[in-house]
Amino acid sequence: AGGRLVVTCGGCVVCCDASGRVLWLRRQICVPRAGDSHYQDPNWFEQVHEPPLVRDGRVYATQPGVWAVECLDLETGQLAWRQAVGGLTRPVGLAAGRLIVQTSDGLTALETRSGEHVWHFALEDRPGARLCGEPGLILVYHLEEEAKPPETATFALVWIDAETGEPRDRSVLKPPEPSGPWLGPLVARGDRQWALVADAEDAKSRRVMELKLDTRP
Repeated sequence: AGGRLVVTCGGCVVCCDASGRVLWLRRQICVPRAGDSHYQDPNWFEQVHEPPLVRDGRVYATQPGVWAVECLDLETGQLAWRQAVGGLTRPVGLAAGRLIVQTSDGLTALETRSGEHVWHFALEDRPGARLCGEPGLILVYHLEEEAKPPETATFALVWIDAETGEPRDRSVLKPPEPSGPWLGPLVARGDRQWALVADAEDAKSRRVMELKLDTRP
């Protein structure tokens, strides 16, 4: 970002120049997992380590063990705001003046200037999400019914308006055979999206499936 490298690691946000000289470092509030085993704190399994998001001179950062998002000044590292997010999983992206974050029960939007909660889109299972297509549109995918046998599993695809949190469109996807209830991660670029699909009996063998949004009326 502007000749700088911004990194989250070890509970800190670090900014350095192209030569590796540290310009500033900020320690985030990290909550250790409960007990000696990951199994005593399953929320740690859900958090994903994603790169910080940088836009308009601001850094939006979080990492595993940090149950909040911090907005920092790119030049100085000074804290602009910090907002706690329950069940925080990963940041999704910036769109329509909102920072979209994924949680264990859906998506949450924070106002980029103040960090205030704007909306929450609830889903019962663990969703996946990516910004895609036209600006301000989010594609969310989730298993429609976990009770179904793997061979009949279907996924719901929901396009959400980033500004309001309201669904714009919805579709049901049945992955090509053979496949199980495993779909993701989802990668989006422009109006094209790709996802990995896997058979529940052979999870290591995955195929790439392309999704295309039909814009016809």
